[in-house]
Amino acid sequence: MVGLIILTAIAVTIIFLYVKYYIASEIYRASCLKGYPDKKYFWISFFVSTTGCLLVIALPNRSINDQQQTEELPEL
Repeated sequence: MVGLIILTAIAVTIIFLYVKYYIASEIYRASCLKGYPDKKYFWISFFVSTTGCLLVIALPNRSINDQQQTEELPEL
């Protein structure tokens, strides 16, 4: 009986860590799309899920700013 409880606890822990890893990798992918490829956004969202998600949401979009700066003005 005790062995079953331990196996269940291990299985739940593995599933929990896998779900956290998946969510953190998606948040990291979103930060890369916004122009912030630093791995710190993965680790922040892995260890502090809600804060990491809100941090990535609050980041300005660098890729749009870079595209706007590289566009030339049309000739008049």
